[in-house]
Amino acid sequence: MSIRMRGRGFVLNKVKRLKIDGEVFDTLLVGGATLFGSVFSYLLQFVLGRKLPVEDYGTFNALLSLSSIIGVFSAVFGTALIKIVAEMYAKKENDRVKYFFAKVLKLSILACFLIFLIIFFLRGRISDSLNIGDTLLVAFFGFSVGLGFCLVIPSSYLQGMQKFKKYSIFHVITMINRFALPAILVFLGFGLRGVYFAFPLASLISFVIGMFMLELSLKKVEKSDVAEYGKKLLSLGASVVLVNLCMMALNNIDIVLVKKYFPSAAVAGEPRLFSPSSSGRRVSLRSTFSSVS
Repeated sequence: MSIRMRGRGFVLNKVKRLKIDGEVFDTLLVGGATLFGSVFSYLLQFVLGRKLPVEDYGTFNALLSLSSIIGVFSAVFGTALIKIVAEMYAKKENDRVKYFFAKVLKLSILACFLIFLIIFFLRGRISDSLNIGDTLLVAFFGFSVGLGFCLVIPSSYLQGMQKFKKYSIFHVITMINRFALPAILVFLGFGLRGVYFAFPLASLISFVIGMFMLELSLKKVEKSDVAEYGKKLLSLGASVVLVNLCMMALNNIDIVLVKKYFPSAAVAGEPRLFSPSSSGRRVSLRSTFSSVS
């Protein structure tokens, strides 16, 4: 009897060890994909720094900082969504997972158009305030920021449903798209407009790829009661959005203010290696005056 119990305990320990090792592997996989994807942020900064004029490069980094501040809302929404999806997935509420997906997808599309319309109607004021002088560029920027709400849907669902391998692939593909498409258009001579035209295009391509990776069949989605999860989503988001917004604003507002008050200065941003976005930057100023040869 004791030998049988020992054998059973040995097997249980092995199973637990394999489970722990699996969790460690998923953590390393996601961390490695995040780190690898950040390399493409460096490459994009390098390409734009070499190919764009000094003033355009400063405009790029100012708009990137502004998008990081606005993007706090989509980031908080995505983080809260991961927790909600993970809870439903753990309870094996597959119908609710699909129905909730349809609901939040509609919400994200609505938020995308709302952000785009706000920035579109304020494009003249934003262009004048930041000394950009290109309202079409600001319109492209608004569409790019708005699509951030749509892009978090497949990303959050892949994580919440514990499809970490697919999420890692999706993240790397997204970062490659955000590097390759703007770089190609810049090399073709489209300048900064090409960069911010490529960003929403890259987001749309990544969104479609993410939808295929999810493999959620939405043809026969049964209506489910997800009001409780909707309240949890709002509660989780509201509890951290103000803190995250203040932290992101403090980290990026200096670059925006430099572009506003020093139009002849180029704001050189450098993304952190361990951040998937380029929200964290060290700032250096390269003042350019026409009188200096």
